[in-house]
Amino acid sequence: MRKYYVLFILFLFLIGCSSGENQQVNENQKLSFEENIIELTKENDPKMDTIIDYDLKGDYIIVVYERIGKILNVAIIHQSNNGLEWIMEHEASLPTTTIADEGTPFVTIVRPRDEEYKEVNVFGKPAKLVTYYDNPAENVTLEFNYWIAYTDKNPLNNNDIEYIKE
Repeated sequence: MRKYYVLFILFLFLIGCSSGENQQVNENQKLSFEENIIELTKENDPKMDTIIDYDLKGDYIIVVYERIGKILNVAIIHQSNNGLEWIMEHEASLPTTTIADEGTPFVTIVRPRDEEYKEVNVFGKPAKLVTYYDNPAENVTLEFNYWIAYTDKNPLNNNDIEYIKE
């Protein structure tokens, strides 16, 4: 009987030890999808200030964020069963920036100098308009706009991007 008692105590001890490891893994898994994106972006760009927007495109997450100093950046992250993998990032300069890596969609950010544009088309399809706000001082709010498009080819010439003022 004593032998069974010792085996039972040993069994309880082993279960108790193994659940501690699972608890630590579960703590890491408790991060939300967005928190994982923020954490990965900060790891790869310590000057990241604020995430403005992100989109899911197949196995890729396109993240647009502001760096310290009000610099707009765009990053591409690969999502797989193994987690999130940083692919690349680039500053979104005026008026147009396109980034891509092997296998990723082409990501085009359009920030025209003329603020009168109402729509931007890339390869004849409307780009997504994103508006974000900054509060640099009390009672001061600045509005910023950009358009973002995802394509399977690079918009290389002026005919590929159409600016509409109407």
